[in-house]
Amino acid sequence: MTSVKMRSVVAGILLAGLFFLPRLGPASRGFSRAELGRLRAGRLVSRPVARSGRNLVGGNSWIVVDAPVAEVWRALASPDRYARIWSNVERVRILSRSASQAVVHIRQRVGLATSEFVLRLDFKERSNEVDFRVNRSGDIRDGWGFFRLEAQGGRTLVAYGAVIDPASGFVRALFEDRLRQRLLGMPTGVKRYVERQYRASRGHSG
Repeated sequence: MTSVKMRSVVAGILLAGLFFLPRLGPASRGFSRAELGRLRAGRLVSRPVARSGRNLVGGNSWIVVDAPVAEVWRALASPDRYARIWSNVERVRILSRSASQAVVHIRQRVGLATSEFVLRLDFKERSNEVDFRVNRSGDIRDGWGFFRLEAQGGRTLVAYGAVIDPASGFVRALFEDRLRQRLLGMPTGVKRYVERQYRASRGHSG
């Protein structure tokens, strides 16, 4: 099978995986009482993708940010801020940028290990959504996902979903749980960064 055909097959599998993940609806729809309690307390709610024989790691997660949608959008639509939003992102180099799309090279460090990959970002401001796709990586065979924002008064419900197909079965076997936790915990970095920036801006303006 050619590499192009292989990528098409993998892409189809990942699309199917994301299709069956629970997507964002009104804040009270689809959440259990315990999950709603966690969201109201500002804590992360996550649901890993079910095991189905596919070599996928990921799922969906949600968190409430104490800042308006515009503040959260500003952070997600600024790739140059990603190294400050996510602690394991060491460096971000913007390869191309337009109003609706960016291609960035990201270097991550976790302990002594590093990984690098190219990420394509699509910014859909009308729907408050950022879609992303791994273009090239030695550590990840393929992967993509989304951030979607929903206004909750003066707060923002951040919905996030992502799946990746690790290039190495050995890496998956040894580090799958840690990889899943880091992947699904991405919204917590958004919450910390945006709330800190928002508090600082309000304090300065006041």
